[in-house]
Amino acid sequence: MKENKVVNIVGLDMIPETEKEYNKWYDEIHVPMVMESGEVKKLVRFKRIGDDNNYPKYMTMVEFEDKQAYERQSNSSAQAKAVADARQTWPDRGKELLKWWVQYEHIKTWEA
Repeated sequence: MKENKVVNIVGLDMIPETEKEYNKWYDEIHVPMVMESGEVKKLVRFKRIGDDNNYPKYMTMVEFEDKQAYERQSNSSAQAKAVADARQTWPDRGKELLKWWVQYEHIKTWEA
């Protein structure tokens, strides 16, 4: 029996003064680094609708074929490089930007 796909979901807030610069770095530098390992099946970014600051402004969903692919990504040199670059590029921002990071295993899909 094939294992279910796994998604890693990341919630990020922004500091208004650096939001444009951060999004440019995230899209042009960080995402390609994360995807470098070949384990990421799909990566999608979302922006919150409305002004409810109880939720992060941005959400990224990273999809993996299965739990093993997620674990290989987590232990890959590409992931280590992406994390190191994020810490170097945004040294004082990590804790205030990252609101949550959680993984889910796919159960079922319904489509219209």
